[in-house]
Amino acid sequence: MCASRVLPPLSILLLGLLLGAAGTLAEPVAESLDLRGLGLSSEQRSRIQDLRREDQQQAAPLRDNLNSEQQQLRTLYTSDAPDDQLRSQYDRMQVYRQRLDRQRFENLLRIRSVLTPGQRTQLRARFVERGGRGGGRGGGPLGQP
Repeated sequence: MCASRVLPPLSILLLGLLLGAAGTLAEPVAESLDLRGLGLSSEQRSRIQDLRREDQQQAAPLRDNLNSEQQQLRTLYTSDAPDDQLRSQYDRMQVYRQRLDRQRFENLLRIRSVLTPGQRTQLRARFVERGGRGGGRGGGPLGQP
């Protein structure tokens, strides 16, 4: 098969995967934690809700900037911009992606700090059980069905 027929679709697919991956960043990691069955107290639920609200407020400008940088990369890509310009734009986009990931990780640690040692043990067991994919989905965000 001719390389000129394979490369453009392949490059479009790769760009879509790179840009599409960031689309999953809309929901904070901590929101996907399945806290059901951990026996959270009302104080813990309230504190976790506060932490999640703070996380959403802090993440909003980062997500907006990430989306803007992604759009700029799409625009450059479709305009046949030079490779160096695309690389530079991709790097700018990655800065926001990394900041957002870091902020989510810090929020996850803050939520974890609200849990008792026993609740942390339960959460770790779920994490291991699911192959490291987090607490899973389903039910309410604080373990309420």
